[in-house]
Amino acid sequence: MISAILSLLGSSAVGSILGGLFAFLNRKADMESKRMDLEHERNRWAHDLAVKDKDLEYARTEAAGRKDVAIIEGEATIESSRFEAIAASQAADRVTADELKAAGKMRWLLVLGVAMNRWVRPLATIILAGAAIYINLLFVGKLVEVWPTLDATKQYDAAMQAFAWITGQAGAVLGYWFVSRGTSK
Repeated sequence: MISAILSLLGSSAVGSILGGLFAFLNRKADMESKRMDLEHERNRWAHDLAVKDKDLEYARTEAAGRKDVAIIEGEATIESSRFEAIAASQAADRVTADELKAAGKMRWLLVLGVAMNRWVRPLATIILAGAAIYINLLFVGKLVEVWPTLDATKQYDAAMQAFAWITGQAGAVLGYWFVSRGTSK
């Protein structure tokens, strides 16, 4: 019996079966290894995509921050330039001692011109503001008489026109006084 078992085990059929079984197990291990490699590669690609998405998000945030800084710096430059222009216009209204010496006997004309230059804007502003207030009072007086006869739409239109008129006048006065100041040099 032992010799039969040993002859059976030593036969080529058992060797072929054992070789096939180990080849199958080896192939199964190779396939499992390949599957694990592919799974690892897929996870690596997913991780790389997530990292790239975070990089893009960071770049967008950084670009938005740089844009905000540029806007703030631009506004600061504009304000600085505006204040420099105001200072230059104030400096242009001054008369120096050298200018008075250079004017000679006619220096009183230079002093008179500077005085007129300093008083023209305030006087013009007061006159224009007084005329605007007078016209506004006339308008309000007429509007009080007519207001009850107007329907709601016409009342709204009249109120908007009055608002535009008053803000236009204020804009003209403020623009003349603060923006349109010419230099005398």
